[in-house]
Amino acid sequence: MSSFSSVSLNPLLVSVCVAAASPLVAAIHASSRFAVSVLRREQQAISQHFAAPGNGRAAESFPTVPMTSVATGAPVVDDCLSYFDCRLDESVTAGDHQILVGRALAAGASSGEPLVYYRSGYQWITAFPDGAHQ
Repeated sequence: MSSFSSVSLNPLLVSVCVAAASPLVAAIHASSRFAVSVLRREQQAISQHFAAPGNGRAAESFPTVPMTSVATGAPVVDDCLSYFDCRLDESVTAGDHQILVGRALAAGASSGEPLVYYRSGYQWITAFPDGAHQ
């Protein structure tokens, strides 16, 4: 997945962009479901595991990562910071990617710091006093 974004609050829609050639696109189209797990800062090893080619095809291909099924049966990473369990609502081809829009049938969140991958590396989001920005 190259990006993730909120699309709508009512109904709750999210989008993910995935390389069109990825087997994940075909799996999502076949099942009409997907889940997005927003990882915690401490879950970098899980992110690196999924970044390896072939490790994100189906739940059976990553048995070392603890998963839970919430609403649709799509796997949600245990102890993630937040998740969106979605039914595929729409798919749009955009260049060499597919934009997959999902209607969240279940979502959850907890406190903690997110794992962020930006500019070819893991970055940490820090809070600034009084809303100031760097």
